[in-house]
Amino acid sequence: MKDDRGLANTIETTLAETMTGLFDLVVSDRRARLVLNPFEIPDQKSAPSIFRKYSAINAAFSGPA
Repeated sequence: MKDDRGLANTIETTLAETMTGLFDLVVSDRRARLVLNPFEIPDQKSAPSIFRKYSAINAAFSGPA
């Protein structure tokens, strides 16, 4: 059982490192896009629309509840 926990820890660490790299990539990609297209920078009023958009995307990936 101890080996199982070690494997789980290794998987968790690898996953966390990979996801952090992906998040960093998304941030840098968006930053570069907004530097080139400053008119696309969202304002506070667009927050509800942004939340709806990403909620719908996440629901599509997650599948039916």
